[in-house]
Amino acid sequence: MNTSILALLIAASLTATVTAATYDVIEGTIDAPDDFVFKRTGTIDSFMGTLTRKTDGFTIKFDIGAMSGMYVFVRDGEEDSKWSYLRQHVIAGRPAWTGIETTPQGRQISSTVGDVRKRQEPANFTAAIQKDSDIADFLLIVGTYKAK
Repeated sequence: MNTSILALLIAASLTATVTAATYDVIEGTIDAPDDFVFKRTGTIDSFMGTLTRKTDGFTIKFDIGAMSGMYVFVRDGEEDSKWSYLRQHVIAGRPAWTGIETTPQGRQISSTVGDVRKRQEPANFTAAIQKDSDIADFLLIVGTYKAK
């Protein structure tokens, strides 16, 4: 057997095929694996909703639009002590902040994409963390957000 064909077969067998759906959230889009259920909730002044994994109920809540405010951000030169972990990064070319905090209900991860000071509609995401894989899944889904 040709070695390049063998290499392709091995690579194909090691690659997990995950199908994803793209959801329109008015100000942008979010991609999530097919094992998540999308539901719109909340108000008309922002786009609120949830993405819930069918297998275990892991839920990412989101609130997107001008009236949603910015859940996670740091003012220049300031620290916010409520976060046990806080980082600024970039998602799809927009500034983003991700923080982990401990609440009476347990650990929670939150991200905000966009900056109202730059006239960008913010997109806020939050989820309760039960296990480390929840952090990874949260970041993978939030990382797909694309503003229009």
